[in-house]
Amino acid sequence: MNIMAEAFVNKGFATKEQAEEIEKSKNAEKKSKNNYYQNNKSNQNNKSKTNHQNNGRSNNYNQGVNNRAENFNNIKATAPYNFVTLPQAVLTAELADNINNCSIKQDELNGKFKEFIQEKGVNSGYLDLNIETLTPLFIGGEKTSDSFNVNGTPIIPGSSIRGMIKNIFKIITCGAMRAEEDFNDGHLYFRALMAPNKDGATVKKLHDYYVDNMSEKTGDKITKKTKGGFILRKKGKYYIAPATNTPQEFGGNIKEQPKACFEMFEKDKSANIFTGYALDRKKPKTKFQVLSNAKWDDLIEVNEAVIRDYENDKNRKGINLLTDKNTKKNGAAAGFCGLKDVDLIAPCFYVIQDEVVRHFGHGRSYRIPYNQNIGSHIPQNLQTETIDFADAVFGKKGLWASRLSFEDAVIVQSSGYEDEDHSHPLMSPNPTSFQLYLKQDNPNLMKHWDDDVDIRGYKMYWHRNFKIHDWKITPPKEKAVKDQEKIRPIKTGNKFRGRINFNNLTDVELGALLKVFNLTTERSIGYKLGKGKPLGLGSVKIKAELQLMNKKERYAKLFSNNSWVEGLENADKKDYMKKFQDFIAKKLTSTEKSYYELVLSELMELLDLTQENKFSDWKDKTEYMRIDDDNRRFIRRVPLPTVKEVVKK
Repeated sequence: MNIMAEAFVNKGFATKEQAEEIEKSKNAEKKSKNNYYQNNKSNQNNKSKTNHQNNGRSNNYNQGVNNRAENFNNIKATAPYNFVTLPQAVLTAELADNINNCSIKQDELNGKFKEFIQEKGVNSGYLDLNIETLTPLFIGGEKTSDSFNVNGTPIIPGSSIRGMIKNIFKIITCGAMRAEEDFNDGHLYFRALMAPNKDGATVKKLHDYYVDNMSEKTGDKITKKTKGGFILRKKGKYYIAPATNTPQEFGGNIKEQPKACFEMFEKDKSANIFTGYALDRKKPKTKFQVLSNAKWDDLIEVNEAVIRDYENDKNRKGINLLTDKNTKKNGAAAGFCGLKDVDLIAPCFYVIQDEVVRHFGHGRSYRIPYNQNIGSHIPQNLQTETIDFADAVFGKKGLWASRLSFEDAVIVQSSGYEDEDHSHPLMSPNPTSFQLYLKQDNPNLMKHWDDDVDIRGYKMYWHRNFKIHDWKITPPKEKAVKDQEKIRPIKTGNKFRGRINFNNLTDVELGALLKVFNLTTERSIGYKLGKGKPLGLGSVKIKAELQLMNKKERYAKLFSNNSWVEGLENADKKDYMKKFQDFIAKKLTSTEKSYYELVLSELMELLDLTQENKFSDWKDKTEYMRIDDDNRRFIRRVPLPTVKEVVKK
């Protein structure tokens, strides 16, 4: 019996008989692996070659997988959302003519902004908003299952209204799309361990890409790139101490085998990493790695960006090494490694690339980040610092304030609350599903986040009014997610009144704001507020009434008939919206105008309240795909149709 097997017996992880069985099976396992690689040697020629000029990665895995391609032309993905196409170019705001350089000194900038307001900012007043809930509405409040309320009376926060309106405002004004302002930049993570023949070329392509990133081939020998070590935090920075990793496996009762976890042992400064049990043809087995002999004096620094990407991996369902209950912290961490100022330590695997830690994780086949960040898939001309209309009107942090203020919408006609109940999970966006979030031109071979392809656009949710209680789970068929709290949305038919105050807007800027509420006279348009949009919650109708302030009248006298003189007057919305349309017609090229018309058309389709009446199968067209789908659409990465394809009869 070797030393490692003996250690397992001593630690209680295996009996003497199990340890001996490990020894007997090792040679057989090695022989099996060699046979596997020999049998698949011919298939290696069909895989795309590694592009060593691209950080060891290849962007083209299309060769050699088309033999597995299936015809997905008649199989469509479905989702409760879709995307409004991005504009071809940013529409520069009028303010930019006065401020040609955003980097000029603050006092100069303030002066230029004031000059612009004095010259063109002639419109002040407010928009009264009449809001009616068309489906139940839930805006989460603190420590309550009820939709946001004050002393039990529901309200719609001005911040929620502001966010919704700003999003549509940016769409109709061809706004910029900037990192950390309009999207969270960073790297998305994935894992693709298996590629069954029945799941098509896209799955095979992603699998090959994952294998290429996590292993390397020398002649006929394939070895994993992952190395074992301990990740630790010292004075706020992260490091990895390289260690020796020894793979082990033992049999026994499945019920007694540990699930994905890790354990650390003070006595010999070692750790065991378990990734769960696997079933072979004859008996269950558990594979795990033993880490030992760490080089505490040979630390490798981990870049802050790598840590940040790891922490932001929202789709990780397994072990988080930085927060796991078995991660040693504070004094226990320092004591384990014998280093001062260490306040966190956990065993890990990692990959070194270009002499830096590229990524790390739990187990040898962990989730890894794509090489390209999200910003790489947004046209660079849309990430410009050019002042767009949203900058000008909604304010630009650190430069000038917003000229809009949003009041809370208060209830004016109540229909009450829904009964409190568990909802279907209120899931977060999942952009790792590249077949849904990225533009695709071949339904049988999808492009992923390391391919040269753009995102599909602004994500928006369809109106789904088919069943008022569709948000509720239906026991006993479904179960509430563990620790999921109940919610109590407000009912359909509640009416609210809110207000948007505006100051010193130009005619064109006011026209753009009015356009948000007057997209078309030919359709019934609705908007989305709050949580649970995929479930059909949050559909509202909004009517906006314009009141303009006559500044001369208001400031000529303060009182009249024992009341404040507001100096308000009615105005024709059409005049202002025409000025905005004329501005667009003047600024955009013919090609940009064509794209703009497409943008507006897709936006109105997504906001159309009557889609359900047009399609008897609207529920099926706009629901999430299930894992157990007969066509395995989600697993096979079937692409999402465009807005126009969804509404095509």
